[in-house]
Amino acid sequence: MKMRKQRGAAILVVMLILLVITVLGITAVRMGLTSLTIATNSQVSAVVFQSADAGLVSFEQRVSAGLYEAGQATGVIGPALNAPGSEVIYCVTKGDRLRLGGCQADVAADFTSARDVAINQIAVEVPANADGEPMKALVLGTDADRAGIPTYRLRVHSTAVIPVYGSADSDDLNTCLAMPNDDSAETVTDCLTDAGAVFTTMVQEYNYGFNE
Repeated sequence: MKMRKQRGAAILVVMLILLVITVLGITAVRMGLTSLTIATNSQVSAVVFQSADAGLVSFEQRVSAGLYEAGQATGVIGPALNAPGSEVIYCVTKGDRLRLGGCQADVAADFTSARDVAINQIAVEVPANADGEPMKALVLGTDADRAGIPTYRLRVHSTAVIPVYGSADSDDLNTCLAMPNDDSAETVTDCLTDAGAVFTTMVQEYNYGFNE
């Protein structure tokens, strides 16, 4: 009888140890998955933020490279100057190129890099006055060099999306990216948020002037 009791006690001890090891193992796996999720989310946030910022930098570089040319009909600002109050959208494609028109989440050429991770588009707008004319910026000072230089206000939205994350599919993203950024019934930001997309939108305002 003593031998049987000792064997039974050993089995209970082994089962208890196995239970403790199993619980510790499950806890370690959960902690590892949580850490991985946090690290992934942090990386995704950094990528989408950098992509949106890169869109603004790309726009600024093009304007700086040819201030006068940027305001012409074929320039990056010209179409917006010719249609005050309306947004002109460009897709920032591979090789830091700007293509007129919104990005398509299911078109490989519309991604910003060869890895096909993020898509980025910018919307350029020259706000309109009540009479429909382009809104001019308030220029402070009396610098004689600025005489005769019309200076306009510019508003640029840069939206970056990572299609492989979130619950939005390509059709949802394409629909959202075609929407305006202004205070209409539903904006790009509203649509992407409702669709469950992973995205970032940056807004920057500029004063733009050139010699006519």
